[in-house]
Amino acid sequence: MKDIDKQKKFIELRGKNWSLQRIADEIKVNKSTLIKWNKDFKYEVSNVHHLELEALYEQHKMTTEHQIKYLGELQEKLLTELKNRDLTDVKSDKILDMLVKTIEQLENLQPEIQPTFRTEDEIEYQKDRDRNPLLAVSF
Repeated sequence: MKDIDKQKKFIELRGKNWSLQRIADEIKVNKSTLIKWNKDFKYEVSNVHHLELEALYEQHKMTTEHQIKYLGELQEKLLTELKNRDLTDVKSDKILDMLVKTIEQLENLQPEIQPTFRTEDEIEYQKDRDRNPLLAVSF
C-alpha cells in the first residue's frame, strides 16, 4: 500500500473513530506517523466523521419516523378509549398515565442537530489559520 493510499485509509478509519493503535495495526504504519497524520488531516477526518454521523442520523431518523407514527397512532387509540370510559374507573387512570407518557415520548423525539461539513477551501483556510494563529486575531 502506497503512502497516499495509507493516508486515505487512515482518514477513513479515523473518521470512523478507530483508535490510533487499531489503525496502526490495520495499515501497518508507526503510531508516531499516525499522530502526525492525525494533526495534518484533522479536518478531512472531521468531514469523514460527520459523514458517518449523518449516515447514522439517517438510520435513526427512519427509526424516529416510525416511532412517531406508532406513538401517534397509539395516542389516538388511547384518546378514543378514554372518550368511551368513565374517568372514575380505576383502569382509566392507567390509560391516562399511558397517554401522558406517550405524549412525553413524542415530545422527546426531536431531531438531532445536523453536522456541519467543510468545503476543501474552508479546510485549507482553517489549516492556514492553524499554522499561523496571527491570522485568527482580529483587532
